[in-house]
Amino acid sequence: MSINRVESKENSDEKRLGIAVSPGELELQNARKAGRPRDPEIANAILVATLELLAEHGYRGTSLDAVAQRAGVGKPTLYRRWPSKQDLVVAALEKHADKVTLPSSGNARERVTQFMEDWWLIATESEKTTTTSVLASILGDLQRYQELGEAIHRGLLSHRRTQMHRLLQVGIDSGELQPDLDVDLIVDLLFSPLLVRRLVSGGPVSPKAARKIVDIVFDGCCAPSAGMMMSNPGL
Repeated sequence: MSINRVESKENSDEKRLGIAVSPGELELQNARKAGRPRDPEIANAILVATLELLAEHGYRGTSLDAVAQRAGVGKPTLYRRWPSKQDLVVAALEKHADKVTLPSSGNARERVTQFMEDWWLIATESEKTTTTSVLASILGDLQRYQELGEAIHRGLLSHRRTQMHRLLQVGIDSGELQPDLDVDLIVDLLFSPLLVRRLVSGGPVSPKAARKIVDIVFDGCCAPSAGMMMSNPGL
């Protein structure tokens, strides 16, 4: 008979016979029932530890030993879930990507503005595990480690670009934006300033700056009729 079954039988016997159980013994029994943290809790601790170390030390400076130590788990626990450091990093970025809801109302300019403001607002947080903070720390590594760069582009970055594509397509379909717009180029123009300010210029990162970027891009991309309406809202 297993230890747990023996303990269960003993506890039920004690209850049946009216034997009191001390608070210390009760606490020990509850601890045994609780056991180790559930798998999702362990996985989340590992992924958060990975993002923290990436933000602090970059990809090259982050080791599986360091992740295991910070998360309070053994290395075999890591390898059972992610066979390599690259797999772990990609999983951490995708699991804890900054959550920005895609606006579903308003015209294209309003939707893109809302999307950019929300994204830049998250980037102003001091939390070092935000997607922007981590990407800023490993940007050079994405070029140095080609497979890592390709994996992140296929997953996290591709998803973010697809979201912006959808918002811009709303403007093309409605006639607000030029029909022959180079959408990929416009997405680059909208997304790049945040990383430039984080890594190069050190300029302010705020929703107000995001609005200005959208206005500059849209003023140059509006279809002629839409541009007239924006300049003469009373028409």
